[in-house]
Amino acid sequence: MPSLNWSIDLGGVILAMIALVFIPVTRSLVTAIRAMLKTVQEISTVLSGTMSDPSTGLVPRVKATEHEIRRHRDRLINLEANADLKIQDRT
Repeated sequence: MPSLNWSIDLGGVILAMIALVFIPVTRSLVTAIRAMLKTVQEISTVLSGTMSDPSTGLVPRVKATEHEIRRHRDRLINLEANADLKIQDRT
């Protein structure tokens, strides 16, 4: 009668255990990294706008607002200076 000799290879068992543990862990890490990448892309779009329309981003809007603030400040300074000159002309 033929007989089968079963032997357990310790290295094979260790590799199987590693595969059972690390394959799901690796998949979840890859999923987490992809989610982080998507989030970073969305944050980048919010901050700097899109390639076709950068004015939709937060940074260009803040820059444009700062420019408007400076323009209005300069206008007010000029108005105040002109008012002071008119007061001095009257005296």
